[in-house]
Amino acid sequence: MIGLAGVSKWHSDLHSTAGLPQGISDDAMEEWERVKLEVGFTCSAIDQVLENSIVRGPRPPAKEPETRRRGSDDFLDAWTIITMFGVLSLLLLIALRFPAYGRALISRDRRMWNICNDISRAGIFESFGHANPNVAWSLVRRLQPGARRLGWVPT
Repeated sequence: MIGLAGVSKWHSDLHSTAGLPQGISDDAMEEWERVKLEVGFTCSAIDQVLENSIVRGPRPPAKEPETRRRGSDDFLDAWTIITMFGVLSLLLLIALRFPAYGRALISRDRRMWNICNDISRAGIFESFGHANPNVAWSLVRRLQPGARRLGWVPT
């Protein structure tokens, strides 16, 4: 057996080979056996301390620290909502600063105004008594120059 002077060279915190006063758990004993098997050699000093210690059963479960975990539940916290409303308000103010210009008038717009003026002059909307499909079709053809009529179905 190695003396305490030799043991203290390798195990600086070991002052005696007496058992641990608080005892040791079954889990720690099993882990020490697994370490010895995996490494392939043993330590007599640790074996003697573990033999002299009281085995007190399984290890108590470790308590998780009471820290706030950041995750999906924090997505809509107060600062996120305030920031979102601030950004949306800023974008709305910027968008309102730009005037809403309409599109430029094109030749088709002028043509449509002329057709509307011709319709009112021709008296088409004054009386709906006559049901002439050619009048309606001529209106559609004037509004949309690419439209064709196949038989009785306009396309």
